[in-house]
Amino acid sequence: MILENKKVLENIISKDRLDGYFRRVRQHKGSCDLFDAYLYYSWNIRLSECFYSSLQALEIALRNSIQNAANRHFHNSMWFDDSSILRWNERKHVVFAKANLRRQQKHVDPGRIVAELNLGFWTSLFYATYETILWRPLIKNTFPNMHPSIRKRKTLSKRLNKIRRLRNRAFHYEPIWYSNLAVRHAEILEVIDWIEPTIGKLLKPVDRFPICCTPESFAELKESLQEIF
Repeated sequence: MILENKKVLENIISKDRLDGYFRRVRQHKGSCDLFDAYLYYSWNIRLSECFYSSLQALEIALRNSIQNAANRHFHNSMWFDDSSILRWNERKHVVFAKANLRRQQKHVDPGRIVAELNLGFWTSLFYATYETILWRPLIKNTFPNMHPSIRKRKTLSKRLNKIRRLRNRAFHYEPIWYSNLAVRHAEILEVIDWIEPTIGKLLKPVDRFPICCTPESFAELKESLQEIF
């Protein structure tokens, strides 16, 4: 046995994080030994990795669709700088994005600023305060393939914030394995389709979620770890 005691993993992973896996696995299975804890820790790595492509596709499609719709409506590619459109809470992210670009000695233009702004910024634009100034004029052009009966700012805000929380957990190495990930993945793909179905089709060859999030994949990982544990 390569890892003879819990202390080795505690030193590598941290006691708090490892104890969290012990607690959560016990809740699901009724018991948890050291191997089980590390198995689900590894399973979480695999699941987080397989969300990368769909989350990337969503984030890029979302920010560019908003930018294109806003640019056309406001006739201003730097609309996010306008204090009559965005509150300071959102505009300060633009200030930070510009500063980051300057530190990297990159040209500060609308395209680079849009790419520098994180998903938290874009989801914050769906707050109720932007209902009138942004979403009444922009929602149809931003989500042209979303059915009119559900094409509402509130619906989008709820969905996008749920996705943002999953993204943050996956990209910051937090546990996601116990969530209903098949539903979360389907929700991401649905938002992509609301923006542009072609993106979803182009995503399929690189989207590893369908082959990773399966009982067979879990069993294969377990067998591999048993051979070296």
